[in-house]
Amino acid sequence: DDYDKWIPVVLGWITKSIGMSIAWYINTVITAVTSALTGALIITRSLLKIAHRHNITLEGLIPKNHEDTYIDEALSYVFAFMGIWFQFKIRFDVPFPLNLFLWPMEMGDYLIRWAITNPN
Repeated sequence: DDYDKWIPVVLGWITKSIGMSIAWYINTVITAVTSALTGALIITRSLLKIAHRHNITLEGLIPKNHEDTYIDEALSYVFAFMGIWFQFKIRFDVPFPLNLFLWPMEMGDYLIRWAITNPN
């Protein structure tokens, strides 16, 4: 009976924690998709420039200017899908050799998340 008054408080904390975890995961997915799309477009446009520099046209399929075709956007979706799939496969974690060098950035990310979600 003495602890009955704490049940709504604890349930409130639990539901808020679950809600924040879901929100952070959704934010992680959105960020990964945005980064994958942007990076893939950069890759495909760079590949088009390299192909143009080496006079590779694939029988006229690759134009001189990327604005004259949609091939860069089409290929960027392929690269973006591969990047998103890779991120989901590794659960948005930093893989082994890179985590040794990037741990300060991960700690900074966790501190930012903590600062945003901590009410004090």
